[in-house]
Amino acid sequence: MRPPILTLDKVEDFENSIRDLIPSYLPEWKPRDGEVGWAVAKSFSQMSTQIANRLNRVPQKLFLSYLDRLEMRPKEAQSALTPIEFKLRKKGAKSARIPIKSQLMSQSKEVFETQSEFTAMRAEILSCYFVNKREDTISDIWSQLIAKKDAFLDSKGEANRHELYIRDDKLFRFQKGYGERQRVTLRIPYQEDSQKDIKWFYWEDNGELQRWIEFRKKVGKRYIYLKKKQTTPTSTTTVNGEEGYWIRATIDVVDKPISIDNFAIRLSSISGLDASFTNDVPIDLSEIFFPFGEEPKLEDSWYLASTEGFSKSGHKVKLLLDNIGLLTDGKATLSWEYNSGKSWQQLNIKYREKDVIFTIPNDINLFKHNDIESYWIRVRIVAGGYAQTTINTAQVVTKECLSSEGKTTTFEITQNALSTTYTAPTLSFNYITVKGSTEEFQTIIAYNNYNYKKHQKIPTPIFKSFEGRDRSLYLGFDNPFELGLVSLFFAVAIRQLKLTRTIKCFYEDIDSTWRKLKIEDKSQALQNSGTISFLAPSEQRASTLFATLAYWIRIDFIEDSSQTTEAKPSDSNFFDIPVGDGDQGDIIQGIYLNSVWAKYSHGGEVGANGEAHSVKKLITTIPAVKEVTNPLSIAGGAKAESNEKLIQKAPARIRHRNRGINQQDIESLVYEASADIAQAKLFSLSESGSNSVVLLPFLDEPMPKPSFLLRQQIAEYLDSRISAVSSLEVIAPEYVCINVVATLHTKEVSYADRIHEDTLSSLESYLHPLSGKINGAGWEFGESVCLSDVIGLLEHIPYVDYISNIEVIMKSANDKRVLSDSNSKSIPIPPYALIASGEHKIIVVEVER
Repeated sequence: MRPPILTLDKVEDFENSIRDLIPSYLPEWKPRDGEVGWAVAKSFSQMSTQIANRLNRVPQKLFLSYLDRLEMRPKEAQSALTPIEFKLRKKGAKSARIPIKSQLMSQSKEVFETQSEFTAMRAEILSCYFVNKREDTISDIWSQLIAKKDAFLDSKGEANRHELYIRDDKLFRFQKGYGERQRVTLRIPYQEDSQKDIKWFYWEDNGELQRWIEFRKKVGKRYIYLKKKQTTPTSTTTVNGEEGYWIRATIDVVDKPISIDNFAIRLSSISGLDASFTNDVPIDLSEIFFPFGEEPKLEDSWYLASTEGFSKSGHKVKLLLDNIGLLTDGKATLSWEYNSGKSWQQLNIKYREKDVIFTIPNDINLFKHNDIESYWIRVRIVAGGYAQTTINTAQVVTKECLSSEGKTTTFEITQNALSTTYTAPTLSFNYITVKGSTEEFQTIIAYNNYNYKKHQKIPTPIFKSFEGRDRSLYLGFDNPFELGLVSLFFAVAIRQLKLTRTIKCFYEDIDSTWRKLKIEDKSQALQNSGTISFLAPSEQRASTLFATLAYWIRIDFIEDSSQTTEAKPSDSNFFDIPVGDGDQGDIIQGIYLNSVWAKYSHGGEVGANGEAHSVKKLITTIPAVKEVTNPLSIAGGAKAESNEKLIQKAPARIRHRNRGINQQDIESLVYEASADIAQAKLFSLSESGSNSVVLLPFLDEPMPKPSFLLRQQIAEYLDSRISAVSSLEVIAPEYVCINVVATLHTKEVSYADRIHEDTLSSLESYLHPLSGKINGAGWEFGESVCLSDVIGLLEHIPYVDYISNIEVIMKSANDKRVLSDSNSKSIPIPPYALIASGEHKIIVVEVER
């Protein structure tokens, strides 16, 4: 209830009253300006007005005195805040001390002062990654920030790849087999359940597709068996710049280090021959064949080629043949030889009933015979043979001879007839088996946590995640820190639920050990925007993490996960509301080295609020500093509260007593927190019952949204004034864009451009969230536009005769079409949404005559 007004009379009113009374009381007096009596009357009128005004203010003063006794006083001016980033010159000092209260000036001449002292470093941030060990994911925070996007510290990052690559150009060169039985099996030790989740692959390139193909896996009691049918060969591929024959092991999630003790690969394969020749004549292996030809001679050779069967150095080979006894009957001495790529060398073999057994030498190598490059073995006849000479029945042959005297002499000669027969061996080829175990390989590369690392032997562990807690933030810098106080500023979006958590910071020393840093955290464990500062360590080491060589700082989050509250939009069919939860609540909007808060130094003025990068002048002389800027907007400045505002808000303050119990109280507290708020509404936007305060600030923008500083200011103010178990998030409004499509008809076609411009201007003004509607009072949350109102607005545009084909299309911010209607009914929108002007299509045509 407003206090009564004693009188509204002004000086002129008192003077007119005296003039009205003079005829009745002093008829002989004729007042006029300059006359003494009238001068006294005017003085009396002025004194009476002053007394009346003072008396009128008595109730207000009494009420203000009452409020003062209740400790309710006008709020003092609030100084605008912004983070300031200092950058040093590339030449000169590697660090520079930035004193507290260093002064800077904005483009609009406002002066700001830094709020803390620190040492600016020449180092720059190279990269930033967030690691969630529970989900085994990695998020590239820095790339998102560079792209001007919010970076979520959540579990929805990229899956952390864990891979083991083993190269052996002989062992893993599996060729295409021949027949149904051709296959290869690798046997790997199996010691714990986590090893069952490892997937093993080989590389295939069939000319059309290049891809990793998974082995068929069978888990036994002591071993894991990897099987591959020899239908297609393996191919070379490049891993970390090295080309060869590789196999790959992967696992999806590593929650603890995974090792395989006594790692060895035991190969067991069945394969065939790539080619076979008798000297230079090809042999058809599908039939019974003569390995040395039908008429074997000394030095005749049988050539056998098998890339699959003869390339596995140190492995035992069985060459299965039918009629093998024909090679061992002693008729010929055979030399088994292999080619080292340079010469033929002796091969030690052992004959059994149906196979020939030998161990593949280490120096066997590729060799080209008859234009076929493969791994070759030959069997050469070096003594004896498979030929047999027979003496036939003697024959008498009569011959004539002419003597020196010219006489002819006849005589008889007895001759033995010789004939040669061959018992050439015939063979039938079955297949080749190869068995053996390998512990040493050509190249071993482990890929963990974005890093390739070459090893001499299988590493222990094979797969591992990062060090530190379940959730960690890694910051990489291009240079080590010089001695001094390092200041890192984090711009953090306000989360809906504050967690009771802390952070710990570490650096990597020259011994590759993570050492703890003593920090001063003004960001509430990265739940608010603020600085994290620490003394620069004296011994830093550059290391490669995430494929980046840098000097790394690690921030571990230590939190009570039981406090997290999942929140989901209840009206997700209409809008995507940016609500957070325990996993998604931390949103990084910027990370800045050499940055601290700076405050407007001359009280609180709304005019000091401004845009990002508007503070560029350094007033305080610091020679090493090249430039300064505010990477984020200037916000939070407000004038001192007037007595009238205090009286206006007093009933609400008396009611809520600085505590938010219900919706009305919390909304009142929002207006108490800042004078920049035009509208504030509390909504429950999730199934779990968590609440969100939606803010509409005073901003001259088509879709006003609160800055991160304003949201942080409101959140901090509410945080200490609402229930500790309440889940509350401060968010920006969701906007429904109103797009108007209309055809306007006019008789004055020469005014078509003006009509078009006036129409667009009228629609933008009418649909503005703050100053829209016919009365300019702005739109309320959840208030929708009616088509008939839009028609009425357009009909009042000068020179518009009538309207046809009008349509109002409503779209949410995610570009989801929700309305296209030509009736005059108002289409409801969600209660937490505001309308805004969208893209209009206005056509102006001449009235048909």
